[in-house]
This record gives sequence, structure tokens and C-alpha cells, in this order.
Amino acid sequence: MDSQPPSLSSLKNYDTDRDSLSGIVIKKGGAGAGETDPDSYQAWRTPVLSEAYTLPNTMTATLWTAMKNFNPNKQGSMTLYLRDFNGGSYTTIAAIEVPKADWPGSSANWIEISANLTTASYTLAPGHLLEFKIIVNSQSDDSLWFAYDTTNYPSLLDLQ
Repeated sequence: MDSQPPSLSSLKNYDTDRDSLSGIVIKKGGAGAGETDPDSYQAWRTPVLSEAYTLPNTMTATLWTAMKNFNPNKQGSMTLYLRDFNGGSYTTIAAIEVPKADWPGSSANWIEISANLTTASYTLAPGHLLEFKIIVNSQSDDSLWFAYDTTNYPSLLDLQ
């Protein structure tokens, strides 16, 4: 998680051990917020907080995604999690499942998907960090690709 907008113009391959294509593939079949298989989730974390931080009631995640291999007309499903990490354990703050009957539609390209994560008032304590985690659910017809960190695909979690 970076507080600055991306400045790169070309998309990197974030998982050279999985495939040779740009972006990152997350394997379908993730098992909840505690998923530990590195092929089955992607997580971003803030630095350790030096002071308390109160989250807004609604945070918007905007992600650029595609069905693996840009296959059209498939059902996709992912779950997004916000978690508080205290250095030893996690507390799930918010979660939302994002299903889509026709993930890319007829497009063989990246699509933008937004989802709101809502929570009652929640304050992260000093020494904690915030984690944003994605898994691809077993209901998805295939694994999903994600694009981020570029000016063309500015995926973000808006905490304002």
C-alpha cells in the first residue's frame, strides 16, 4: 500500500514464478482471510503505524482485473478483506465478496471493478498495520489476473 499514485506506464509481471505475463494471477479456491498459499492470495500492508488511525466507515477498493488468459464469458468471484495486524495475529475488520456472472463480458482486456468495504468505527492502534487481502473464491470459473502500480491500471484502496 502506497500513499502516492503510480507513476509507471508499463505493467510489470509480478509473478514470474507462475507465468510470463504482466500483472499477477491469483489461483481460484482461496480459503478465507487466513489463506496462506502464496499462489491463492495477494496482500498489501501499510507500514507499522506510529499513531492510532481511525478508518472511515466506507472504503472503496478499485481493482483492475481479468479472467486468467482473458477468457470471456466466465463467472468470477473474489473476496476482499481488510485486516488489522498487531504483530502476532489478525483481526478482520471488513470483508466483501464480489461475484460477477460474466467477469470480463465480451472484453479480452482488463476491466475495472469497484467494491465498498464497510465497517463500524474502527481504530488501528499504534504498532499495528492495515492489510488489504484478495482471494479468488472456488465459485470462480477460473483464476483471476490483477493489474496495478501503473498509470493505466491505478488499482487502489481509498481510505478517505
